[in-house]
Amino acid sequence: MQPAEIVLRLVDAAEGQELNRDFRGKDYATNVLTFVYDEMPPGRTPIETAWVAGEKSEAKMWADIREAISLGQQAFVVCPLIEESDKLQVASAEDTFKLLAKTELKGLKLGLLHGRMSSSEKDETMSEFRDRKLDVLVATTVIEVGVDVPNATCMVVLDADRFGIADLMFG
Repeated sequence: MQPAEIVLRLVDAAEGQELNRDFRGKDYATNVLTFVYDEMPPGRTPIETAWVAGEKSEAKMWADIREAISLGQQAFVVCPLIEESDKLQVASAEDTFKLLAKTELKGLKLGLLHGRMSSSEKDETMSEFRDRKLDVLVATTVIEVGVDVPNATCMVVLDADRFGIADLMFG
């Protein structure tokens, strides 16, 4: 007996088309879980999502973050790793925190949050962010559970291809 395959199908209701194929092109008649997002929850504003690549686009992204902060908003910067890896060439929270403090976000109040911090350190950092004592929180996906900071209107996900759909959508 072979294990059942389950396909997650996300449907853009505005397009009016449903895709019944996964990336390999197989047709599925059963075992398909479909989420249809056709309206925003009450009181929610539309979300703008952009894929950013290249120095010019990245410079604009950081300028947009600085602009949002100048308007009193806050931002998350999410990294896939806590510290640099010899095996993976992806952003680490510790290195990104240091780099942003010296470059694109110099002069802003940055905080660092990751899973190797003690519970009290994590709580203190989150309290500072919630209380607007920090402008930007550089973190790993440790922020995904129970974080509610309405003033944090921007999120930059570095090396997003290193995250699964559960990390990016349902965290």
